[in-house]
Amino acid sequence: MSICLSWDVLDGMRNTNPPMSIGMRNTNPPMSIADEIERIERVLSVTEVARLLSLCRASVYRYIDAGIIPAIRIGTTLRVDPKALAECLRRRTLLPE
Repeated sequence: MSICLSWDVLDGMRNTNPPMSIGMRNTNPPMSIADEIERIERVLSVTEVARLLSLCRASVYRYIDAGIIPAIRIGTTLRVDPKALAECLRRRTLLPE
């Protein structure tokens, strides 16, 4: 037994979204990286900031030295407030030089 579909049916199928699995209804829009970072409830190390932004640590240090990413020094280490970093991302101040 074979099934024959007309071109009208195939065109209609092409323009629809793929079905979601049962019980998996995602009505929320995806979160931006700034929103995800802002939800972190502890200060971040330079390494963590580099991983989150897909940068090397040297670039994060350059942004901190330039005052683009606000950081605080605790002893010999630098820490970044995630809320301040999220605000920088929202203002789009992290631009390549």
